[in-house]
Amino acid sequence: FGGHDRYFVTRGAGVLAVDSPRAMFRYLDCLKAIGFDKFLYDYFGERPALSAKKSTLRRTPPDAAAGWHQDGALFPTEVRALNLWAAFSRCGIDAPSIDMFAKRFNHSVDQGVPGKDYIDAVSDDNAARYGLAHVVRPEFEPGDALLFDEMALHRTGVDASMTKTRYAVEMWFFAASMFPHGQVPLHF
Repeated sequence: FGGHDRYFVTRGAGVLAVDSPRAMFRYLDCLKAIGFDKFLYDYFGERPALSAKKSTLRRTPPDAAAGWHQDGALFPTEVRALNLWAAFSRCGIDAPSIDMFAKRFNHSVDQGVPGKDYIDAVSDDNAARYGLAHVVRPEFEPGDALLFDEMALHRTGVDASMTKTRYAVEMWFFAASMFPHGQVPLHF
Protein backbone atom coordinates (compact mmCIF):
# COMPACT_ATOMS: atom_id res chain seq x y z
CA PHE A 1 0.00 0.00 0.00
CA GLY A 2 1.25 3.40 -0.88
CA GLY A 3 0.56 6.63 0.92
CA HIS A 4 -1.94 7.61 -1.80
CA ASP A 5 -4.13 4.56 -1.03
CA ARG A 6 -4.43 5.43 2.63
CA TYR A 7 -4.75 9.16 1.94
CA PHE A 8 -7.72 8.54 -0.38
CA VAL A 9 -9.47 6.36 2.23
CA THR A 10 -8.83 8.66 5.20
CA ARG A 11 -9.87 11.70 3.16
CA GLY A 12 -13.22 9.91 2.77
CA ALA A 13 -13.50 9.52 6.57
CA GLY A 14 -12.53 5.87 6.51
CA VAL A 15 -9.88 3.42 7.51
CA LEU A 16 -8.83 0.38 5.52
CA ALA A 17 -10.31 -2.73 7.13
CA VAL A 18 -6.85 -4.34 7.15
CA ASP A 19 -5.65 -1.46 9.34
CA SER A 20 -8.12 -2.65 11.97
CA PRO A 21 -7.39 -6.38 11.79
CA ARG A 22 -9.31 -7.42 14.88
CA ALA A 23 -12.52 -5.74 13.69
CA MET A 24 -12.05 -7.04 10.16
CA PHE A 25 -11.51 -10.64 11.14
CA ARG A 26 -14.37 -10.60 13.65
CA TYR A 27 -16.66 -9.29 10.91
CA LEU A 28 -15.42 -11.89 8.42
CA ASP A 29 -16.05 -14.60 11.02
CA CYS A 30 -19.64 -13.35 11.34
CA LEU A 31 -20.04 -13.48 7.56
CA LYS A 32 -18.72 -17.03 7.43
CA ALA A 33 -21.04 -18.05 10.30
CA ILE A 34 -24.08 -17.06 8.21
CA GLY A 35 -22.77 -18.77 5.07
CA PHE A 36 -21.81 -15.65 3.13
CA ASP A 37 -18.65 -17.37 1.88
CA LYS A 38 -20.79 -20.15 0.39
CA PHE A 39 -23.12 -17.57 -1.17
CA LEU A 40 -20.14 -15.86 -2.83
CA TYR A 41 -18.77 -19.19 -4.05
CA ASP A 42 -22.13 -20.00 -5.62
CA TYR A 43 -22.43 -16.51 -7.15
CA PHE A 44 -18.94 -16.49 -8.68
CA GLY A 45 -18.74 -20.21 -9.37
CA GLU A 46 -15.31 -20.21 -7.77
CA ARG A 47 -13.53 -19.19 -4.60
CA PRO A 48 -13.96 -15.50 -3.75
CA ALA A 49 -11.13 -13.15 -2.82
CA LEU A 50 -11.46 -10.03 -0.70
CA SER A 51 -9.73 -6.80 -1.73
CA ALA A 52 -7.57 -5.42 1.05
CA LYS A 53 -7.39 -2.06 -0.77
CA LYS A 54 -11.13 -1.57 -1.28
CA SER A 55 -12.52 -2.91 2.00
CA THR A 56 -13.12 0.05 4.27
CA LEU A 57 -14.60 0.94 7.62
CA ARG A 58 -16.37 4.27 7.12
CA ARG A 59 -17.33 7.09 9.46
CA THR A 60 -19.27 9.44 7.23
CA PRO A 61 -20.18 12.87 8.64
CA PRO A 62 -23.39 14.65 7.65
CA ASP A 63 -21.46 17.18 5.57
CA ALA A 64 -19.68 14.52 3.48
CA ALA A 65 -19.04 15.11 -0.20
CA ALA A 66 -21.06 12.93 -2.55
CA GLY A 67 -20.04 12.05 -6.08
CA TRP A 68 -21.59 9.59 -8.49
CA HIS A 69 -19.33 6.73 -9.50
CA GLN A 70 -19.03 3.12 -10.62
CA ASP A 71 -16.26 1.26 -8.83
CA GLY A 72 -15.67 -0.84 -11.94
CA ALA A 73 -14.31 2.27 -13.67
CA LEU A 74 -11.21 1.96 -11.48
CA PHE A 75 -10.20 -1.42 -12.85
CA PRO A 76 -8.14 -1.67 -16.04
CA THR A 77 -9.73 -4.99 -17.03
CA GLU A 78 -13.10 -6.65 -16.71
CA VAL A 79 -13.82 -8.06 -13.25
CA ARG A 80 -16.60 -9.89 -11.48
CA ALA A 81 -17.23 -8.31 -8.10
CA LEU A 82 -19.73 -7.76 -5.32
CA ASN A 83 -19.61 -5.07 -2.69
CA LEU A 84 -21.14 -5.86 0.70
CA TRP A 85 -22.14 -2.45 2.09
CA ALA A 86 -23.39 -2.80 5.67
CA ALA A 87 -24.57 -0.20 8.17
CA PHE A 88 -23.23 -0.17 11.72
CA SER A 89 -25.57 2.70 12.68
CA ARG A 90 -28.97 3.99 11.59
CA CYS A 91 -28.72 5.91 8.37
CA GLY A 92 -30.80 7.27 5.55
CA ILE A 93 -32.85 9.84 7.44
CA ASP A 94 -30.63 11.90 9.75
CA ALA A 95 -27.30 10.28 8.80
CA PRO A 96 -25.85 9.69 5.32
CA SER A 97 -26.87 6.52 3.51
CA ILE A 98 -26.16 5.54 -0.08
CA ASP A 99 -27.88 6.81 -3.23
CA MET A 100 -28.17 4.03 -5.78
CA PHE A 101 -29.58 3.77 -9.26
CA ALA A 102 -32.06 0.91 -8.94
CA LYS A 103 -31.36 -0.34 -12.44
CA ARG A 104 -28.77 -2.57 -13.99
CA PHE A 105 -25.81 -1.11 -15.86
CA ASN A 106 -23.84 -3.41 -18.14
CA HIS A 107 -21.49 -0.65 -19.24
CA SER A 108 -19.45 2.21 -17.84
CA VAL A 109 -21.39 5.44 -17.87
CA ASP A 110 -19.91 8.65 -19.23
CA GLN A 111 -17.83 10.27 -16.53
CA GLY A 112 -16.68 13.76 -17.36
CA VAL A 113 -16.02 15.55 -14.10
CA PRO A 114 -13.20 17.99 -14.86
CA GLY A 115 -10.99 18.95 -11.96
CA LYS A 116 -11.96 16.06 -9.69
CA ASP A 117 -9.09 14.23 -8.02
CA TYR A 118 -10.56 10.78 -8.46
CA ILE A 119 -10.83 9.10 -11.81
CA ASP A 120 -14.16 7.34 -11.49
CA ALA A 121 -16.33 10.43 -10.93
CA VAL A 122 -19.53 10.80 -12.95
CA SER A 123 -20.94 14.30 -13.26
CA ASP A 124 -24.41 15.05 -11.88
CA ASP A 125 -25.55 15.93 -15.42
CA ASN A 126 -24.29 12.62 -16.81
CA ALA A 127 -25.94 10.69 -13.95
CA ALA A 128 -29.22 12.55 -14.53
CA ARG A 129 -29.29 11.30 -18.13
CA TYR A 130 -29.88 7.81 -16.74
CA GLY A 131 -33.06 8.91 -14.97
CA LEU A 132 -32.94 10.28 -11.43
CA ALA A 133 -36.37 8.69 -10.91
CA HIS A 134 -34.42 5.41 -10.63
CA VAL A 135 -32.38 6.64 -7.64
CA VAL A 136 -33.22 5.20 -4.23
CA ARG A 137 -31.83 6.09 -0.81
CA PRO A 138 -32.35 3.12 1.50
CA GLU A 139 -32.90 3.58 5.22
CA PHE A 140 -30.72 1.21 7.21
CA GLU A 141 -30.71 -0.11 10.75
CA PRO A 142 -27.46 -1.46 12.22
CA GLY A 143 -26.72 -4.77 10.52
CA ASP A 144 -28.74 -4.04 7.37
CA ALA A 145 -26.75 -4.57 4.21
CA LEU A 146 -26.81 -3.98 0.49
CA LEU A 147 -25.03 -6.02 -2.17
CA PHE A 148 -24.11 -4.47 -5.48
CA ASP A 149 -21.69 -5.14 -8.30
CA GLU A 150 -18.89 -3.06 -9.79
CA MET A 151 -21.15 -1.46 -12.41
CA ALA A 152 -23.71 -0.03 -9.97
CA LEU A 153 -23.94 3.75 -10.23
CA HIS A 154 -24.01 5.16 -6.70
CA ARG A 155 -22.82 7.87 -4.31
CA THR A 156 -22.97 8.77 -0.63
CA GLY A 157 -26.59 9.64 0.12
CA VAL A 158 -26.42 12.91 2.01
CA ASP A 159 -28.42 16.11 2.19
CA ALA A 160 -28.47 19.34 4.20
CA SER A 161 -31.07 18.07 6.69
CA MET A 162 -28.76 15.35 8.06
CA THR A 163 -27.13 15.92 11.44
CA LYS A 164 -25.59 12.57 12.45
CA THR A 165 -22.56 10.55 11.44
CA ARG A 166 -23.01 7.19 9.74
CA TYR A 167 -20.85 4.17 10.53
CA ALA A 168 -20.62 1.44 7.91
CA VAL A 169 -18.34 -1.07 6.24
CA GLU A 170 -17.83 -1.89 2.62
CA MET A 171 -16.08 -5.06 1.59
CA TRP A 172 -15.30 -5.84 -2.02
CA PHE A 173 -15.22 -9.50 -3.06
CA PHE A 174 -14.02 -10.69 -6.47
CA ALA A 175 -14.03 -13.90 -8.46
CA ALA A 176 -10.46 -15.02 -7.80
CA SER A 177 -9.78 -15.73 -11.50
CA MET A 178 -10.69 -12.12 -12.37
CA PHE A 179 -9.10 -10.34 -9.43
CA PRO A 180 -8.04 -6.85 -10.56
CA HIS A 181 -4.41 -5.98 -10.99
CA GLY A 182 -3.22 -3.44 -8.44
CA GLN A 183 -5.49 -4.68 -5.66
CA VAL A 184 -4.34 -6.87 -2.79
CA PRO A 185 -6.24 -10.18 -2.56
CA LEU A 186 -7.08 -11.90 0.70
CA HIS A 187 -8.42 -15.44 0.81
CA PHE A 188 -12.04 -15.66 1.99
